[in-house]
Amino acid sequence: MKYYEYTYLTRQDMPEDAAQKLREELAEMITAKNGVIVDLSKAYKKRLAYQIKKQDVAYVNTILFQSDAVNVVAFKKETDTIESILRGLIIAYDPEKLKKATRRERPAAVAMKSEKTEIADDQEKPAKPADEASGKTEEKPAKPKRKTKLKAELRDIEEKLDEILK
Repeated sequence: MKYYEYTYLTRQDMPEDAAQKLREELAEMITAKNGVIVDLSKAYKKRLAYQIKKQDVAYVNTILFQSDAVNVVAFKKETDTIESILRGLIIAYDPEKLKKATRRERPAAVAMKSEKTEIADDQEKPAKPADEASGKTEEKPAKPKRKTKLKAELRDIEEKLDEILK
């Protein structure tokens, strides 16, 4: 049996007890088809990017379950006929990959981010004057050489233009 996630949108004006009843009905449909409920999440309100059945806002509900592919297709067909569900989507997922993907950041990514911030900090900080008493001198960050090349190229172009126009 594979793992599936069924996410569905319900109307915002739907009473809370009706939403609970709908969630229980959907869970019963899954278990009636030899499915196993893994998790029932609590609904949350979401503003929709575009209207669905003349609704701008909807409640998003998610059910995680295990079932066979044949039963999932039948479940989807049954849920499409329920009028209180605006939209529904079933996605197959691997719980092991989901655990790996939810890790915060990998050490390499953290190291790369810290290097980038150090470079950015060096470029943004103004150079401090040398401390004469301690004898310490701080190096100024290297300026990009592209500007000097551009100036040199512009001078060369101006000279060539002057030669041509003479």
